[in-house]
Amino acid sequence: MSLGNDTFRYRNGDTCPVQVAFDQTTGGGAFPISIGDMCWIDSSDGFKVKAADAFAWTTNLATTQQNFAPVFAGVSAQLWDGTNLQAYGIKDGLLRIDTAGVFEFACAANSSFNAGDLVGPDKAAGNALLSQQVVAVSNKNQAIGRVARAVTGASTVQVEIFAAKFNLGFN
Repeated sequence: MSLGNDTFRYRNGDTCPVQVAFDQTTGGGAFPISIGDMCWIDSSDGFKVKAADAFAWTTNLATTQQNFAPVFAGVSAQLWDGTNLQAYGIKDGLLRIDTAGVFEFACAANSSFNAGDLVGPDKAAGNALLSQQVVAVSNKNQAIGRVARAVTGASTVQVEIFAAKFNLGFN
């Protein structure tokens, strides 16, 4: 899973934070969440928040992205690894998720994006999503955001996120 990749990805804009329940019973084992992870809400597990790499793979990347986009909750602003039990919110079983704003995500080396290009979570080796890396997508049904600043030959890209799960601004 994604634990250990804590990266403060927020760059600017209103973050519209929410506090969402997470799975405390794992003790950081099955569903750890790192700062900077793209997260989703799992309705089959009591509406708990989980990192993108815990999302079920379906057929291919495009189909998996299309299934992920409607449950995308935002970007984690807190770590959950089972050891930080007294952190703000966590002792109450809640994790801060930023549902809006511009975040800088990793992308494949030497990538180029135009402002306004749509992006979704990238594919890990094997059949899984990456929690902190994006790739260009062909339509808004696969997207978690749009590029906020054009880049050429880059390994990171700034993305204005759309937390579809909270119905925030997908125009």
